Formats: sequence, C-alpha cells, structure tokens
Amino acid sequence: MVARPMTRFLSLIVPFVLAVGAYGSPLLPDDLATQLARLAGPDGLERARAERWLGRNLETRDFDELVAGLTRGAAGTETRLRLARAIGSDPGHLGLAVAFLAESDAELSTVGRLAVERLSHRWNDALEREVVGSELREFLRGLGEKRDVTLVFADPTLPLEANLAALGRLGHLAIGWALADEEARAPQPSGDVGPVSNAWSELLFELAARRELSVRGFGMKTDQGELRRATGFLVFEPRRAVHGSGIEWIVDWCLAFVNGGSLAVRTRAAKNLARIRWPAALAWLEEAWRENGDTAALEGLLCAAGEGRVASVLLHGSTVTEWLRRAEVAQQAGDGELAHRLVAGVSALGALGPGGEELTPAVLEGFAASSLVGRWQRLVVLTAWGVWRPEIEEVVVSALTADTPPALALQALRTRAGLLPLLPIGHAPLAPESIAVEAWWRGLADADEAREWTRLLVRNGFAPDPAWSDPGRAPLGNELARGALFGWLLGRGEVEAASAWLVALLAGGRDSTALAFAVDELRARHERDERQLVLAVYQGALARVQDDRAATHAVERAGALVGCLPALRLPRFVDDAKSRGNLASDDALLAALGRVDDVLGRDARATLLARSGSGEVDGDPPAIWLEACEDVLAGLFGAGSDEAAYGFLGDLTRLARGGRSSWARALQLGRWPHPPRVDARLLQDRERRLDPEAF
Repeated sequence: MVARPMTRFLSLIVPFVLAVGAYGSPLLPDDLATQLARLAGPDGLERARAERWLGRNLETRDFDELVAGLTRGAAGTETRLRLARAIGSDPGHLGLAVAFLAESDAELSTVGRLAVERLSHRWNDALEREVVGSELREFLRGLGEKRDVTLVFADPTLPLEANLAALGRLGHLAIGWALADEEARAPQPSGDVGPVSNAWSELLFELAARRELSVRGFGMKTDQGELRRATGFLVFEPRRAVHGSGIEWIVDWCLAFVNGGSLAVRTRAAKNLARIRWPAALAWLEEAWRENGDTAALEGLLCAAGEGRVASVLLHGSTVTEWLRRAEVAQQAGDGELAHRLVAGVSALGALGPGGEELTPAVLEGFAASSLVGRWQRLVVLTAWGVWRPEIEEVVVSALTADTPPALALQALRTRAGLLPLLPIGHAPLAPESIAVEAWWRGLADADEAREWTRLLVRNGFAPDPAWSDPGRAPLGNELARGALFGWLLGRGEVEAASAWLVALLAGGRDSTALAFAVDELRARHERDERQLVLAVYQGALARVQDDRAATHAVERAGALVGCLPALRLPRFVDDAKSRGNLASDDALLAALGRVDDVLGRDARATLLARSGSGEVDGDPPAIWLEACEDVLAGLFGAGSDEAAYGFLGDLTRLARGGRSSWARALQLGRWPHPPRVDARLLQDRERRLDPEAF
C-alpha cells in the first residue's frame, strides 16, 4: 500500500521522460543526423518534432553537417523549408542562416534566404512596408511626443555618416539608420554650407537633401513606451535608386558582410547591421569578433557601443586594453576617426564586467608608460565611467604639471571634477602643488575652450595666484587668457579682484577680445540669476573710476551691453547725454541700457523712434544717440533676442529712408549683420571630450 503512489507516479513520468529524450535531448552524438533523417521521413508528426528539435539545438558549427545531410539525402522542398523554419525560429541562428545564404548552390542559398527573412520578420513584421515623404516625417516627429524636443546641430560639410553617428552617440536619434553603399558617391553639398540646426527628425531630412539623398523608412513601429523609440530603421540612398523592402536590405548587408570581398565593403555592411539596432545582428557580429577576430565585425560593434548597445564579449579587461592600444596607435598614425570610435566604444562599456569585476585597472595599467595622447584617451574613458579609486586621483594629479600639453591638462581637470562628488566622506582630494595656468593658456585662442577652463578651475576649487588680483602683475600676454582670468575670479566670487580686472579690460579698448569675453561672462551669470554678484562687480568698478569721466562712461556702457544696471541710474551717462544736447530725457539712457525683455526697454525704444521721426532733433543725430542705438542692438543680439533686434533695426532703416539721409550715413545700417549663424556644436560636451584633433 505504501509503494502504490510511487508506482503511479513513475507510470506517469517515465513515458514523459522517454518522450522528451526521444526528440529533445542533445546528449547523443548522432542526434543531429537522426533528426535530419526524421526531418525527411514519411511520418508527418516525426517531421514536425524534428523541426522543433532543430530549432532549439542547432549551432553555427553544425553548418557542414547540415549541408552534408541535405545533399546526401537528396532533400526535397518540404525538408528544406522545414530546415529554414527551424533556423529562422531563434535569433541566435542568424550566423547559420547567413552561412546558407552565402552558398553558391541555389537550393542551399534559398534555405538561408528564407531563414533570414523569417528572423527579420520575427524582429519586426512591418519591414516589408516602405514609408516615405510626409508620412515618414509625421512618424518620426511623433517619436518625440513624450519627451522634450531639443534643437540639435550638425555641420553639413562633414560626411553624412559623421553627422549621424555623432547624433546617435549623443542620444538624439530615436530610430536605427543605415547608409546605402552608393551614399559615398553622393554629391557634396553646394551653396551655403553653414552650420544647421533643427529638431532631430527634421535635421535628418535637411542633411539628406543637401546631398541629394532620399530617406526611406522600414518597419515603422513604436514600442509605445515613455521614450517612444521605433524598432525599424531609416535608409539614406540616392533619390533615383530602386530597392526593395527592409528585409531585402538586411539580406544584402548580410551577404556583403560574408562575401563582400574588400574590407571597406564588409565594414560598411557591418556598420549598417549594427546601426539598424537589430539584436540578432549585433549578436552575430559579436560571435564573428569573438571567434575570428573579424575587423569588420569590430567596427560594427564599435558603432553599436558608441550608441550605448554594448556586446557582452566586450565587457572584459582584455578588450579594454586592446582597444586602448589600438586607439593610441591609430591616433599616432593620423587616423583620428578610428581612434575616436575606439575611445567612444570603451567609454560606453562602463567600469564593471558581466560578473561585477572592475575594468578600471585595465585603463590605469601602463598609464605612465603611454604617450601623451594615450594618457589623454585613458582620462577620457575614466571621465565617462565616473568611478573613484585612489589610483585615479594619482594619475590625474600627475597630468597637471607645467610641461603637460593644454589638451591633456584640460582633460585631467574634467576627470578630477567628476571625481569630487564620488570621494569618500572625510577624504581630502589630492591636488597638485601649483596650477600652471600661465603655460597652459599661452596659446589660448578659442572662447569656448577658455570658458571651459574657467568653469573647471572653479569646480576643482583651484584659486589663481593672489598676485594676479592686480592686473599689472599677471604674467598673461594672451588677450583671451586675460579675459579667462577675469572669468575665473568672477566664478570664485572675488568681487574686488574682478572689479579691478574689469576696469583694466575696459581700458584696453571697446573691441578687445578680452573685454568681449568678460562681458559674455557677466551676461551669462546675470541671466543665471547671479545678479547680486554682477552688480557688486560693477559697483566696485564704478567706485574705482569715479574721478575719471571717460572710464566711468566705459564702465556704464559695458553695463548697458549686459543689461543689468538700470537700477543704478548711471549718473555720469545721464550727465553726458544732457551736456551733449541729447534727447533731454532719460529715454536715450533707457534705450541704451539693453533692457531687452521687458516693457520698459520696448517703450523707451519706441519713444526714441517717435521723437526722432517727429523732427524734434534736426540735422545729424548726436553721437550719444548713435551710441545708444548701437548699445541697444548689441545688447539685443548678445542676449539672443534676434527678433527684437531686427525689429528695432527695421524701424531705424525706415526712419533713415524717410528723408534723413544724414542719419542713414551716420548709422551705417548696412554694416549690421544678417541673422547670426548658429554655432556648430556638432560634438557638444560629450563629443568634445573625444575630439581626435586635441593633439
């Protein structure tokens, strides 16, 4: 009686185990041959079981045995179809499917094509449908409905691939993309090739139009998640090109990767397969790199890693070491683009391997023995990873010496600034004995770079030499460096020193680079609600020059450009206006104060124009009136209020055309700029840190 339940259990479970072993166990060495024989057998149920078994157990290395089984048994159409379905049932079989696809035998190649089509369809069942024109624009525009639509920038003089890859690395593209092979021969953009900006979806069409390319979408489906990312992809191809569905593109790229011949053709195919964001394709490229060290596959993995899709085979210290070695060699050989992609790929890996092991030692290893560019690349990676270790602090401080090139020192400051929030409680950060700003700024020529220097020096808590608070004692011959020092002092809140430097920069002339940089810094801080700091600096500057009418006027004029001083009433400016026979009111003053965004400024400008147009002031316009107009325009343009600036300029133009030719000559209306072009910030913050031209 006791054994009866066990007997019943065994009577139920044993047949099940035997049945599973009959067609589901991969333990016997002849299982594959057996299942192939069953796949072509007379029993329909056995054929179905064999198909399911093959779908679960096939591997790429089984290719030769599969081919032998098909040719040896003179397989019929149904057998080949069932095998294609078995291969196409698992994304891990893409390599096996392409191996069949590349066969010269038509029947074997058909098996591969059917399998690839089935795999593609399992990923996205809308790849057969092409979407173009307004329908595609509307679809792409809809991908951003649930998130902020930001303005992105591109430089159309760069290759289309470079622009799209940068946008992808920065996370702006919500869909996969690929380039037709013919894209490399597309015409260069002609005419106006200035920087362009737009919403990301519109920018794609603009860049394509400049190269006479069409944009076609395949598999346009969204996941309906918060980011609304699509699972299809875009293809940029010549306008007159004729091609089929998205599946046909995938088949062509797979064939090109295995049969393309030249490395360039295979690499382009690998990049396209990686960029369309098909997980099966990425896994196949990973297998090709792991098993064969395929260089083309590596390029595809780099593209995917740069956009945040990292293959697991890359998450090892040996990969980090090898890629950094290749990046250093590529940069030294002049291939900055390859070095860029390698560093971007390593930066995307993260600091931990698949088992939780740290990858940071692989970056730190050999840091001192690396070339200058190699050290810079390693610091870029450490900055992107955002981890703290005592050894990282040590290598950062070692890169902040007087003989360090500016690019390396700047990157070290970026890395150190990122480490500060990660320091253990109570741990004092390591710091160099001195900051060699004089050496690093000797060749400073870019305002954006100068602005980043000042920001990073402040974030790192570094202070300038106390003697430099006196403009006469600072050993900075570079004009932009002098402006950057003012920004450094301003950022640290050193009001007295900043006031002294502002007076000194104003004395250097209205058109100096240093003064323009200083005014931009003041305006930026004023707009960031640091008005008290800016007012304190200006009040300090006015106090220093109170006995010098010309210097006071210069300080007040700088205040007008910033638009931060109407509360001070600027007594010297008013006195000058009255003594020169200006409009005998505060309207000229208010117009010159750059009050660009409030009713008071607009009313003041309207009053100026009304009184001027009524003939209240005859003859040539007074010099102070012209200065007021110039200050208004400069303030409007400087604050980014282009619409208001061009409105005021248009009013002045109509006034001059109303018979007051002397005013037109004095104003020189034609010299004011056309709408300023957008700064080409293609690389933006993260991209600038990977600039291959840093050395």
